[in-house]
Amino acid sequence: MVADLIGKVGRLQGQQGPNEHGIVLTIRVLAGSSPREARSQQCTACAMLSDALGLVTDAGSVYAVHLSKQRYTCLDTLSTAGTAAACMARLSRRLFIGCSNGEIHCYDISSSSRLARLPGHRTAVTSLSTKSDTEQLLSASSDAVLLWDMQTYRQRRMLSGAPYGSSHTMFSPAGNLVAAISHNNIRVWNAKTLHELGEFNMPVGQAQQRFSASCCAISPDERWLIV
Repeated sequence: MVADLIGKVGRLQGQQGPNEHGIVLTIRVLAGSSPREARSQQCTACAMLSDALGLVTDAGSVYAVHLSKQRYTCLDTLSTAGTAAACMARLSRRLFIGCSNGEIHCYDISSSSRLARLPGHRTAVTSLSTKSDTEQLLSASSDAVLLWDMQTYRQRRMLSGAPYGSSHTMFSPAGNLVAAISHNNIRVWNAKTLHELGEFNMPVGQAQQRFSASCCAISPDERWLIV
C-alpha cells in the first residue's frame, strides 16, 4: 500500500496486507496543491508511537500519520530541513523534531498543535532520545549534548560541549544510562545523577587510524554497549 501525503489533512488508502517483501505501507510526501502539480519531498527522520508515525522532510514538512484511524495531518511547515525525530507518550502524545538550524520543535500529535520551540544548538540536531518516566529529552549536535526537562521545556544541563558534541545520543532501554558518540569515542553517564561513568575510545585499525562510530545501542540489562 502506498500513501501519498499532500495538503494539510487526508486519509490513507484502504488497509492491505504486506507485499512480497513484507512491506505494509510506503509513504510519499508530496508538495503542492494537487497530485498533478506535486513534487516529492525526502523524508529525513521519523519516530513511532504505538499507533502513529511522526515524520519530517528535507523541506521542513512535519506530518503525523494516524495508522489506526487511516488518516494524516500536516502539523507544521518549518523554514529549515528536519534532521532528527523522537516521540514521547507518557502524559501526552508528543513528537519532537530536530532541525538543521539547531532548533527543536515539540508537537502534540493528538491535538495537532505545536507546544514549544527549544533553541540551544548552534548546528544541526543529529539525534534525539526520550525518557518518558521522567519527562526528559536528549538532543545531540556537533556542538553539544543537551538534556531537556519536558515539563518546563527548558534546558536542564549540557552534558558535553564543543568540540565534544555528538553524532548520536540515547537513553538506555531501562533509562538508567545515557550514551553519546563523539567521533572516535563513546561517553556514558548515570541518567539520574548525570555523573560521567566512563569514556571509551574506539580501537585502532590499519594505518593506525581509529574506527569512527556512527551509532550505538545498550542492552536491556545495561551490561553491554554495542557500537
